[in-house]
Amino acid sequence: MKIIDNNGRLFGKISVIDVLVILVVAEMAFALHVKNNSLSVTSTNAPGTAINYPVVQGTDNEYYLKRMLDGRSNGAGTIFMDCRNDAAMTDFNTILYGHNMKNGSMFGYLTRYRNQGWYDTHPVMWLVTPEEVYQIDVLAGRTVKADDAAYTIYNSEETFQAWLTDFVSKSDFRSETAVEDAAQVIALSTCTYTYEYCCIWVSRKSCFTVC
Repeated sequence: MKIIDNNGRLFGKISVIDVLVILVVAEMAFALHVKNNSLSVTSTNAPGTAINYPVVQGTDNEYYLKRMLDGRSNGAGTIFMDCRNDAAMTDFNTILYGHNMKNGSMFGYLTRYRNQGWYDTHPVMWLVTPEEVYQIDVLAGRTVKADDAAYTIYNSEETFQAWLTDFVSKSDFRSETAVEDAAQVIALSTCTYTYEYCCIWVSRKSCFTVC
C-alpha cells in the first residue's frame, strides 16, 4: 500500500513518520476486515497523542464498548462508529465513540481540548479508509449530557448547520477552522465520568489516495 497526494506526490502535509504509523494500524485493521466482512473499518490517527486506532461499526452501540476487534472481552473496548451512521460517512455528522481511559489510551486525550494550548499544538487528525486518507481539522469541543443534540444524526442541512453553529459558539477553545467550512463533520465522543465530552472535527476533502 502506498499513499500519493492528488498532485501525484508521495507525501503532502503529513510527515513520513505519521504516514508509517497510520499505515501500520490501518493495515492491521483492514486485514482483520477481510477475515470478518461484517465489520466496517477505518483508522484514526492524531499526531502527538495516543489516538491511533482502527474504527469499527456494529449493529448496535453496545457490543464494542467492552470488546476487542476480534470479539474478545476487554474493558477498553474498541473505537466504534455510531450504528445509525452510513459506514461510508456520507451523513452530515458521523459519531465515533471511545472510552476515556485514565492512562490516556483510546479517547483519553480528548478532554485535553478543554485547554486552548492543547488545541494549538494538536489541531489535526488523520482518518484512513481502504481507499483514501483524510485530513480532519479540529473545529470545537465541549462537555455535554448524554442526551445532547450532539448525538442526533442529522438528515437536514438546515437543522445540522443550526446545531453546529450553536455547538461551536460554546466551544472550550477557539479553532482556526471556520464553521462555514463544515459541510460534514466527525464527532469524537468520550465520557468524563460525569458527562460526555464531544469534540467536533471537520472532514476535509481527501488529501491522499491509498493504492
